[in-house]
Amino acid sequence: MKVENLPHFIRGHAHSSLVVEFDDGDRYPATALDFQVQNEDGEFEIYVSFEDCIGESHAYARAIDVGSPEQFPGSWWTSDKPRKPVGMQYTLRRIRLVLDNDAGYNVYEKGVT
Repeated sequence: MKVENLPHFIRGHAHSSLVVEFDDGDRYPATALDFQVQNEDGEFEIYVSFEDCIGESHAYARAIDVGSPEQFPGSWWTSDKPRKPVGMQYTLRRIRLVLDNDAGYNVYEKGVT
């Protein structure tokens, strides 16, 4: 499957047990992904909340380590003090794999055709 087809595939199968893993190792159920329209570079933007991450979020830990959204591009934070990271913005190119948990196989894996 081509990476460009993933938004349509994931939206069409969001009710199933699809899990999406990004290149930072964070994994999310497909139902937790918020696909936005294409950005100025022509890429889909995907927003996820750290609270929906399956297991510990690597991106959350990195955001805490660096201490601000300016130091960790793609992360979004609360506006209340003290500010805390709440989620990430990804693009399609950052998806490493899409796993169908029910079927037990990857429907998409980056670099595999």
